Amino acid sequence: SFYHTFLCRPARHSRTALLHAAHYHQQGHHPILRTGPLSLSFSSPAAITAIYGHGSPQCAKGAIYAALAPQQTEQQYASVLHVVDRGAHAAKRRRLAHGFSLRQAEGSWEGKVRGKVGEVVGAFDHVSSGGEGARAGVVDYARWMNLFTVEAVADLVGSWRLGCLERGDDEIVVGGEAGRKVKYVESLRAGNRATARAVVWAPRLFRGVVRPVLWWGSGWYREQWRVGEGYGDLVKMLVRERIERWRNGEVLDDMVRFLLEDGGGNPLDLDLEEIEVEVNTMLDAGSDTTAIALANVMYFLLKNPTCFTKLREELDRYLPADTIIPSYESVKQLPYLRACLDESLRIIPPVSAGLSRTIPPEGMTIDGHWIPGGTSVAVAAYTAHRNPSVFPQPEEYRPDRWLGKKTSEMQAAFIPFSTGSRGCIGRNITYLEQTVMIATATCRVRHIKCDEKKPICNNCEKRNLDCKQTDIIVPCLPPRSSTTVTKTLPPPPIQPPSSSDPAPGSTWEVVQQSQSTLLLPPPAAPPWPSTTPSSPTAAVATKQNDDCTTTTLLRIYQHGIGTWMDVMDHSHRYQRAVLRLALSSPLILHALCALAAKQMSLVSSSAAAAAGPPPSLWEPLAARYYGESLRLLIAALAEDTTGATEGSDGGRSGGGSRGSRGRKERRREETLTATILLGSYELLAAPSADYARHLRGAQTLIRAGGIDFGSASALEDAGLWVFVRQDVAMAVAGRRGLLWEVGRWGEMRWDSEDGSEDMEEDWWGKKVLWLLARVVECVFGDTGGRGEEPVEGLVRELGEWYEGLPGSFEGLRLKGALAEGLDEVWFPIDTAATALLYYHMATIILLEERTRWAAGTAYPVYPMETWLLPSILFPTPSNILHQL
Repeated sequence: SFYHTFLCRPARHSRTALLHAAHYHQQGHHPILRTGPLSLSFSSPAAITAIYGHGSPQCAKGAIYAALAPQQTEQQYASVLHVVDRGAHAAKRRRLAHGFSLRQAEGSWEGKVRGKVGEVVGAFDHVSSGGEGARAGVVDYARWMNLFTVEAVADLVGSWRLGCLERGDDEIVVGGEAGRKVKYVESLRAGNRATARAVVWAPRLFRGVVRPVLWWGSGWYREQWRVGEGYGDLVKMLVRERIERWRNGEVLDDMVRFLLEDGGGNPLDLDLEEIEVEVNTMLDAGSDTTAIALANVMYFLLKNPTCFTKLREELDRYLPADTIIPSYESVKQLPYLRACLDESLRIIPPVSAGLSRTIPPEGMTIDGHWIPGGTSVAVAAYTAHRNPSVFPQPEEYRPDRWLGKKTSEMQAAFIPFSTGSRGCIGRNITYLEQTVMIATATCRVRHIKCDEKKPICNNCEKRNLDCKQTDIIVPCLPPRSSTTVTKTLPPPPIQPPSSSDPAPGSTWEVVQQSQSTLLLPPPAAPPWPSTTPSSPTAAVATKQNDDCTTTTLLRIYQHGIGTWMDVMDHSHRYQRAVLRLALSSPLILHALCALAAKQMSLVSSSAAAAAGPPPSLWEPLAARYYGESLRLLIAALAEDTTGATEGSDGGRSGGGSRGSRGRKERRREETLTATILLGSYELLAAPSADYARHLRGAQTLIRAGGIDFGSASALEDAGLWVFVRQDVAMAVAGRRGLLWEVGRWGEMRWDSEDGSEDMEEDWWGKKVLWLLARVVECVFGDTGGRGEEPVEGLVRELGEWYEGLPGSFEGLRLKGALAEGLDEVWFPIDTAATALLYYHMATIILLEERTRWAAGTAYPVYPMETWLLPSILFPTPSNILHQL
């Protein structure tokens, strides 16, 4: 019979191809095949819905899933993929659902993925430019996609930086410096390969009989499982390292966070072994399958030049010409790009075999046939995707089929990630990785590589093209379009790094990198090759140009975004103290220049023109200063760690302890201030990304340093209020709790020690911000404080605050001044405008919450972030209360 042949083939031949050939035999289509004594294979779309769909009787996962669970675990520690019990699966999936949601993928995870794509592009550039170790401009694309997905999933799951893309290999040392080297991909595949070949013979007997017999009776199986043990040891090491960082107070945004604590930051107290099996599964499922998909889609595009050209034309049509790594937002809706990905997944799904389910005891009907209880049933994706009635000419790569009228019918038969309640929880992340990687790799062919050893290399001019920026963090200089522009915008003082020099993607990555125990401490910024002319006169001219650029940017900061930083600080610490600090701190200087240049790249053309260069030239300047700032921040954090050690040693000799503490406090002030400035830059640079990501670097420094309002220096106090304003704004927009809970703020004093009216305005503004933060925690947080009593208490406190306001908080109402017929309220004092915005926002949230308690309904959802964030993050007196 067929199933005898089927069961005897897995060790040496493709079972999926054999199964498909049997379903679609020359003698006709066979929709049902027996693949074992109690197992059936189906091929129709109706069977997919019946077996895997939400609305049909729930078929349980088969015994094969328990057999495939990680070897070191028992059933009670089965992962979200392998657990069979429906209730246990639902609990596990709920725990991880937020981490795998589309919102999280487009927010927190996109920055990590794009950073890894940038490293791949840098490695490919190194090869294409004939760099050291490169082989004639040739890359093993499939191998690099494996390194990319390994590095990406490690960062997403546990904030681990394995260094695979930097080194160009997947060897990781397990067990410290004296430990053994484990090849990630080889170890992962070896164990899975042996298990997959053996488990199909008798899933229920695999653990107790089949595996022990093969271990002792087959040298090949024994060797494969031994190599696979390295992957299990690696997972254990990574999990222990991540838990240690969590216990030390590091706040890391990754999947493991959802296994360590709930939404309110309370520990979940899961067993170590349970965390290990979940991580084992996430690293396994998130690396190899996506790498296979990425290699396949590029193969099909290269084998079908017409499709490749059509994809490039779509990217040219929708992406700016200077795009290097497109954002997910800019490419996720491109129809032909998605069609290319889906068509590749259709022809070669990463998991092509049927995912078995067990019929419930009462039996059920599938595709018009009654199937008794206890029968194992499945639909192989390889077969479903080749149904000629749904996919004509199924062996041909035709992305256009997904743009026609039969899309809904094809989607019903399209199961690369399975479907229903047990479908792949990570599909949003794999689409994110595939979309950004393929869009980047495809649109890169439009760019001409610049010779960065020369200020103007003419490579672009020779081809009658505009110069394209080629570096990820620090773009090359645009060509001089006229002598006027040349005089107005001198070359910035920072020279671009080489493409092989790995650059961090954000302040949060820098802070994570500085505290990682897996990699060596990042080196200080290397000296860039000088392009200064050799003549003394030219050198003096370059120095003057550099000073002119820096002076212009500092002036822009002082009179521009610096006023926003000090909106509730009449001491103007971020306009005065920070600028003074910049004269002696290259880190602060570059951070200020980066923030000022970024601000100018976003303002109107007329305003930018008044400051000098055209707006299109501010962005490269901002990127250069930002890239150098991150490198200086790495060096400062490394020095801070060294300084802390020296300070503890110096404390033994009486005279040196006070000086070492002073140096340590100054370093702490400098790194926190720079991180807050750069976090503000990132808020301007990526307003559509997850705002929380831009603040986690500063949050980690605050927690690690034990800084609060009771112990902070004057400059740190000003920085903490900037951080709090951003944290509260993001929490309101995202309807979530605060990153820095009010309980960690330390002692708050609301008495005005300085009798001046300015200082009084400051603490009125800060107090209402404190009240708004408490409102956010009460309504949106998971601290358990929600209810009618705390809501009414906050309403009373807000009323008392409003009734006590001084006369300087009065505004002038301009009736019907806005286009919508609304009134505009103008305030002569920025602090008053900002404070009243906080008051009104807190009142609105509490009134809605009070209504919800009265009606007993869910909290209403309004798209408030579309208008709230611009006002609450960057308030100005002229527009602060337009929307209100």
